[in-house]
Amino acid sequence: MRAFDGIAYDLDIVTSIPAAERYTYLFDMNSQQLDHMLVSHKIARKGPEYEHVHVNTWNTLEGEVSDHDPSVAKLNVCR
Repeated sequence: MRAFDGIAYDLDIVTSIPAAERYTYLFDMNSQQLDHMLVSHKIARKGPEYEHVHVNTWNTLEGEVSDHDPSVAKLNVCR
């Protein structure tokens, strides 16, 4: 796991999201990774689940809600 200042861990790395799937934004047809979720070492060790739901970046409909894709995590924060 890669730590940021030794206190926070990027869930993309903790959950082994492939680099090609880490994007959450599309600009001029270039996928970009702008959104991150960081967790503590204790939560990272409890088997978190994480996914970027690509519903907005490739949406060409006028009813687009956001220009970013949502990221969803399932975290075990109980003892």
